[in-house]
Amino acid sequence: MSSFHPRILSSRKTLASAIALLGGACSFSGFSQAAGFALNESSASAAGTAFAGRVAAPQDAAALAANPAAISFLNAETWTVGGALIAPVGSLKNTKATPMPVLPPADDGEPFVSPVFVPSAYLVKPLTEQWALGFGVYVPFGLETDYNTDFVGRYLALKSHVQNVNYQPTLSYKFSDTMSFGIGFIASHIEGTLSQMKATPAGGGNYLGIDVAKSTVKGSAWQVAAKIGALWDDGVTSLGIAWTSNTDFNMKGTVKLEPTAAGEAGKIVQSKADGHLKLKTPQSVEFGGSHKFSDSFTVMAGAMWTGWKSFKEIKIVLDEDLNAGAVSYPSGSVISYVPEKWKNVWAFSLGGQYQICKEWLLRAGYAYDESPTSDKYRTARIPDGDRNWVTVGARYQPAQEWDLDLAYGYMIPKTNKVNESTHTYGESKGGEPTYSGKYKMSAHIAMAALSYRY
Repeated sequence: MSSFHPRILSSRKTLASAIALLGGACSFSGFSQAAGFALNESSASAAGTAFAGRVAAPQDAAALAANPAAISFLNAETWTVGGALIAPVGSLKNTKATPMPVLPPADDGEPFVSPVFVPSAYLVKPLTEQWALGFGVYVPFGLETDYNTDFVGRYLALKSHVQNVNYQPTLSYKFSDTMSFGIGFIASHIEGTLSQMKATPAGGGNYLGIDVAKSTVKGSAWQVAAKIGALWDDGVTSLGIAWTSNTDFNMKGTVKLEPTAAGEAGKIVQSKADGHLKLKTPQSVEFGGSHKFSDSFTVMAGAMWTGWKSFKEIKIVLDEDLNAGAVSYPSGSVISYVPEKWKNVWAFSLGGQYQICKEWLLRAGYAYDESPTSDKYRTARIPDGDRNWVTVGARYQPAQEWDLDLAYGYMIPKTNKVNESTHTYGESKGGEPTYSGKYKMSAHIAMAALSYRY
C-alpha cells in the first residue's frame, strides 16, 4: 500500500491544480471551433490528426473525453493537462441595417472575435486488469462574439457568450484483451450572456435609428448527461464508437434594461427582472478507426453525427414583471425570440501519424465540418458556416513516463452571409430591425498537452 499511496496523492494534487486552472481560465470560451457552437479542443494528441479516429486510438488520459471505453487500454496511471489557444479571424463587409443607426453613428463592429484559451485536465487510473477509473474536466461547447456598441447590427446583437464545462467521472471495463466498454457520468455547467441595443419605436412596426436602451440577459444552470462508448483493438486495427447524450439546460438569471440618454428623455428607467432561457445541447454519435500499416505508420479516420436539429430557438421568458417606466413587460412575456431551426450534421476526418525515431512522432490530418445553419436563419450572434481544417502535430517523448503533444490547426477561410430580421414569438414573419452582412471567417489553433505515466 505504501508503495503507491504517495503517487495517488500526487496525482490528485496535480488534477486539483489543473481543475483550479481550468475554472479560472474558462471565463472565456471562445469563438466556436466546430460546427454550431461546439468545441473539439479537448485533446492535443487527437488535434494533430484533425481528431480522426479519436474514439478508436487512445494515446493519453484525454481519450476519456472522446470515448470512455478507451481508458481501459491505458496500462498505467496517467494524467494529462493541456490547453488550446484559439485565434479566430473575422471580417465584415456589405453591412446594412433597417433602421440604420444614426445616434450614435454606425460602424462595422470589428473586431468582433478575439483570441482565447481553452484548458483541459484528465486523470486515469487502472484499478485491475479489467477495470479503469478516470476523471476529466473539459469544454465541449463555447461561443464568444462581441461587437462594439456602435455596430450597425446592434439592434440584433452585441455580445454573445456561452461557456459550458463538463466534469466527467468515467468507468471502463475490459471484457478481453481486445474489447472494452465505458461510461462517463457528466455534471455539466453552462453560463451565458446575450446583449443588444434597443431602437426607438416609430409606430406601425417601424423604428428610428436612435438607441434608447441596452438589454442584457445573463443566466446559468447545472445539468447531468452521459457518454457511452465501446472499443475493439487487436493491436493492429481498432474500431470505436461513442454516444453523448443531449443536455437540457434551464438557464435562470436576469434581464436588465439600461436606458441611454435618449431613453431617459423618453421616461425609460433602469430596471432588472428574473428570467429564464431553455437551451438544449445536442446528442452526438462518433465512429472511428485506425490501422497500423507498420510499426511506424498509422492511419486514422472518423465520422461524427450531431443532432443540432434540437436547437430550434432562443426564447427568453420573464419570470417576474419588468417595469422600466415608459415601457413594461408582465411576467411570462417572451422578452426576446430568435428562430434558429438548425439541422443535423456530419463531420468527417482523416489523419495519420509517423514515428520517425524513439523520441519523436509526427501527425497530420484534414477535417470537414458541416454547419447546422442555413442562409435563411444564420444570425449575427452565430455567423457559422461549413468548415475545412488542416492540422499538423507532434509528440516528443524524452522519457518513457513523459509525453509532450503539440498541434496546430488552420481553418480555411470561408464567406457566409447573414440576413437577419427581428421576430416576435408566435409570428412566422420577421420585421424591423433588420441586419445583413457578409462574414469571412478563419482561425488558427495552437494546442499543447503534457502527460505523465506512473
